[in-house]
Amino acid sequence: MTNKSLAILLAFGAGFVFFFLKQPSENSPSRASKTQLGNPEALILEHKEGGSNSAPIDLSNLSAIEERIGLQRIPIISVAGKAKLNVEVTTTPSCSYGDRDAIDMDLKASPQNKLIATLESLSGSLPPIVWDLSSALKGAELARKSFDLPAVDPPAHYGFFICTAPSIAEKCSDKRVMNINTIFTEHKRRDPNAGKILRTFFYQYFILDSKGLMAFKANAEGVDNFSILKDYLSARGLSSKNLAKEVENVDSNTNTLLSMPLKFDGQNLKIELPKFNESQCPKN
Repeated sequence: MTNKSLAILLAFGAGFVFFFLKQPSENSPSRASKTQLGNPEALILEHKEGGSNSAPIDLSNLSAIEERIGLQRIPIISVAGKAKLNVEVTTTPSCSYGDRDAIDMDLKASPQNKLIATLESLSGSLPPIVWDLSSALKGAELARKSFDLPAVDPPAHYGFFICTAPSIAEKCSDKRVMNINTIFTEHKRRDPNAGKILRTFFYQYFILDSKGLMAFKANAEGVDNFSILKDYLSARGLSSKNLAKEVENVDSNTNTLLSMPLKFDGQNLKIELPKFNESQCPKN
């Protein structure tokens, strides 16, 4: 073998060894680790938006991430790991037709149906809690009820629904969701099926942990908010069999119904159902 051939062979061998030495091992810091999900203070979650890497989600500052998603924290009294939610459903006057008008139209067309509110675990960790609003709101503009829910870490997420159902032994999450203007159009056209479809009129999403309740402070819009929400819940260790599908449903329900955000008056979570009242319209 010539000196030139030997030199070429040695150079090739050195390059081959160098290539394999540079490959990251399973324990290399360059590989993403999922072992830190139980320790939010230590975790920075890389988030992709629009197909490209954006700024990482740093869970050492939860309030900043919650602000980025559009969540507001609401203080809730918690005793022995149980949060007491005092919920108030009220009809609010409006210059435009709203949720309460749609509800009244449907119930007038199908008086055999019930109006119920359900508080449902979106991950299925608890059975639905049902509230008979047909009785609570009969001849009234205000109804109140208290709910006890686990307030622990990792957090859990829930939906508060108002829907029509054939009985109070039902849930709302399997009812039709449609834009409220579609409901008004059905009744205006005197569609023979108007009011016969069981549907959801109100929906709001919230998260509950040991520090209290988090809900959207305004109508959440845009894909990014919900993509970040999914990553945030996953990183905080929320137990779920299909988190992506659950957040997809939150997105769809929220942006289809555009329900009024939850409000807190210091004691009660207020759910507002707008109803047309001409006195609320500007005078010419």
